Amino acid sequence: MLNIAQNIQQLRIEAGMTQESLAHYLGLTKATVSKWENHISYPDIRYLPVLANLFNTMVDHLLGYQNQLDRQQISKLHESIVSKVNRENYDEVIAEIGQLFKAYINDHQTVLMLAQILINHCQLKSESVQQTIEQAIQYLDRIITHSDAQHLVQQAIFFKASCFIIIQHYEDVIHLLKERPYKLGDELLLANSYVLTGQREEASKVIQVEMYQQLIIMLSHINMMIHFQLKEDIEELIVRGQKLVDAFDINHLHPSTALNFNLLSARYYAHTDDVRAICYLKQYYTNCKSLINDYYLHGDTFFDQIDDWLKSTPTGITAPIDKDNVKSKFVEVVRQIPEFKNLENNQDFKNICYQLEQLK
Repeated sequence: MLNIAQNIQQLRIEAGMTQESLAHYLGLTKATVSKWENHISYPDIRYLPVLANLFNTMVDHLLGYQNQLDRQQISKLHESIVSKVNRENYDEVIAEIGQLFKAYINDHQTVLMLAQILINHCQLKSESVQQTIEQAIQYLDRIITHSDAQHLVQQAIFFKASCFIIIQHYEDVIHLLKERPYKLGDELLLANSYVLTGQREEASKVIQVEMYQQLIIMLSHINMMIHFQLKEDIEELIVRGQKLVDAFDINHLHPSTALNFNLLSARYYAHTDDVRAICYLKQYYTNCKSLINDYYLHGDTFFDQIDDWLKSTPTGITAPIDKDNVKSKFVEVVRQIPEFKNLENNQDFKNICYQLEQLK
């Protein structure tokens, strides 16, 4: 972004010049320089190299132009955009994201962050989902075709597949992902090399980050197998999933993933075991409450070396959910599941629905 007004003023003062003396040097009026420094007008392009030479700097520095943001700047920009996006100003924020994409088109980390915001908030305005997702795909394609950083390319491909899921282009997902190689344990080799070169803390960080990601992915896979009944013995899946949740305290570590597991388990038991169904629904409510109450991504006493990595990701530690949107759906989801009709007269079920309605 440009910050030329402040830069001209600062460089002029550092050079010991007044607005009048700078104007005289350039053969202009004091009013013209004043307009530059007060954001009223910009210098003619012919004066940029003259000013840069006078102040012994580069034109890019004079303009205050950055085509790359560091991680902290990306995180702050993400927070700024997410804090103001809602249904009422949706189009305005989307337009702002479009301008940011043009400004940082070759800053692929920033472009990835912008695409993630579009994906995470596309449901805010249901009539614009298709258009928003197509905009996100455009950004992701820019990364895929122009970035030399393979980790960014792989992330972009994953998010592009997520976009296709949202707009129900399932054949495109298959075409995009079916030929990709499975992970071959690169992190294991990296961690082993760190250990063998005496860098034990770095090895621990690599292993913890990989375990954290694979843990969330594994529970998500179990959720999918339960939801689509991809295994005959669903109860076995729930038992194994519960052991995973308990072993790593996923209800606190990553409540958005645990939430789906608890809801799916409650749905399964609704026909056969009211007590278990209610138990899982109570935990579902606790997960919902955690997500509303300023939840952020974090480690814990076991994953005690992942916080810096979480902060370094494109969206930082802010949980990738739209709170205003999900609050209205917590109860709606429960009431729309046919299996829960059996629990409508259960007082515990009524209490849970009431508590979900009161979440703010």
